[in-house]
Amino acid sequence: MYGTRAQEPLAAASVKLDGVPVVWIQADLAAPLTPWFDHRDAFMRMLHVGGDLPLRAAVPGYTVREVDVAEELPLVATLLRASSGVAARGMDDVLAWARRSVFHPHAWLWAVDRTTKRPVGLAIADVDSETQEASLVCLEVLPDHRDRGVGTMLLQELIGRLERMAAFTTATLPLRSGTHPDHLFSACGFSGHAIWWRLRR
Repeated sequence: MYGTRAQEPLAAASVKLDGVPVVWIQADLAAPLTPWFDHRDAFMRMLHVGGDLPLRAAVPGYTVREVDVAEELPLVATLLRASSGVAARGMDDVLAWARRSVFHPHAWLWAVDRTTKRPVGLAIADVDSETQEASLVCLEVLPDHRDRGVGTMLLQELIGRLERMAAFTTATLPLRSGTHPDHLFSACGFSGHAIWWRLRR
């Protein structure tokens, strides 16, 4: 990962970084490296540093509860596959998230349809006790339940919990054509619109 506050030009830009499979770099600094990588994906980085939270959204017909990590990891993988945002995620990814040292059981949340009793949305964050940083892993709502405030409800509940666990929260949002994820995050107290590129071989 490479970035500077002053966004100075990348030193030794001609180096191909042989053997490095993935690089995260600020967008303004990426041009010298992009020829050496096959895949380029843009992301927006945003930050939540606490303070007064907006009144938590309550969406009629939905509620929030914690994921039962001991029993519901297959259901987490199923919901992620059903979401267009992370279609490639599978059980291996979910197991890896739950086994990381930054896993926190109170930072895995479902949005549940009160009528069907089934999860329709998911929010997951990592919590690093050493750096006091929380980082959003995913925020997903099934297509049939979008545009109803479910994502806002989930994110506000998660941020309310994370403020008691960490000094700040970061979110790295994939920039997809036709989507504006920063609107939701800005409404929930996140700031900053730094664009980073993930370069992969």
